Amino acid sequence: LESFGTIVINFDNDKVGKEAAIEVAKVFTPGKAKIMTMPVDFKDANDMLRQGRNQAYVSCFWDARLYTPAGVLNLSDQLSAYQEIRKNKIPAIPYPWFGLNKKLEGMRQGEIVTIAGGTGLGKSAVTRELEHWLINQTEDNVGVLALEENWTRTAEGIMAIEANVQLHLDSVKANYLDEEIDDIYKKVFMEGNEDRVWVHAHHGVSDIEDILSKLNYMARGLDCKWIILDHLSILVSGQEGDDERKSIDILMTKLRSLVEQTGVGL
Repeated sequence: LESFGTIVINFDNDKVGKEAAIEVAKVFTPGKAKIMTMPVDFKDANDMLRQGRNQAYVSCFWDARLYTPAGVLNLSDQLSAYQEIRKNKIPAIPYPWFGLNKKLEGMRQGEIVTIAGGTGLGKSAVTRELEHWLINQTEDNVGVLALEENWTRTAEGIMAIEANVQLHLDSVKANYLDEEIDDIYKKVFMEGNEDRVWVHAHHGVSDIEDILSKLNYMARGLDCKWIILDHLSILVSGQEGDDERKSIDILMTKLRSLVEQTGVGL
């Protein structure tokens, strides 16, 4: 068969036949194999011809498309798909800061934003602002995995933005009645926001696969459109080996893959 310039594959028109056609096409020199597509109401070529659809079958033969491996696209075939993606593009959510919006034009689902900085410079403070902002400025579900703290500290960090005080400090809490603190909690997480905010509740867990599983569950199972992961360094430091740069690269590749598959904003 390799001696021919073109090989047209026309197996049964069912799941098994279509999968087999792809497996066979992989065997040939790239650019030789084409796969025929027949109307769904015909089982195979014989069925189509017996029903007198000879001319339609000939058309299917000439319309057979060149096999390309999964993930390799011919852009001349993708205009309608591109138009559909463009039409359904989810608008960006602005950041709470004018300067950042001017530079980045907001944050978008399907993208990773990485905040970098030295120890104690306020990375977590920035992420808390973003958590509070997303809860208040969208109707989307929001997930938070803060690996250096327990879930109550995460909740109080977001409440602190709402109250504009360091609510996690006992000295600050002492200035509030219990009912007042409860009211802040209800305003942020309950009143109109029921079942929207999900947090990671296992302080100290730093296994990459376990965290990726939780991220995946938040995105797919809980329909979180935005997830904040704080922070990467603690994940990398918990792994074997001494090549931190390589560990970060591997982790970012896995995170990028997860974002691409789920469409979540991370």
